[in-house]
Amino acid sequence: MTEGIVAGHCGICGYGFPDPAEASARPADSPCPECGGHSPVFTVQAADTAELHEFVQGARGKRPGKGKPYIETQAGDQYSTARARFMDKYRRIDRDDDWYDEVVIDPETGEIVHECHEPLSEHWGHGSARTTCQEPPPEC
Repeated sequence: MTEGIVAGHCGICGYGFPDPAEASARPADSPCPECGGHSPVFTVQAADTAELHEFVQGARGKRPGKGKPYIETQAGDQYSTARARFMDKYRRIDRDDDWYDEVVIDPETGEIVHECHEPLSEHWGHGSARTTCQEPPPEC
């Protein structure tokens, strides 16, 4: 956040202080150099920025009485702790067609950070499954 005093004047006679930051640093009982009054008025300006990010859990097709959805999609901004910034991510899991797609792009550089397209049955040893696998994961 940036902030600072941008203007200052006497509340009685309207005298404009040539250096508002210096005038505000003076003792509170300092008189106005024009009228001798003790009513300084200062304008403080503050500015900040905010970023909005969204991540959408898209389609989740599920059949009644079945466990996992037969299709799932996710898209949007996801924070990368390794890169300390948000990445654009797209993921599609299609259990009916046994297919997994995932693409992660650095929005600042346009670089494809990660890309994986493979049969879902071969996509293991990733994420939460990483701790339960006994064999090394296949290359993606």
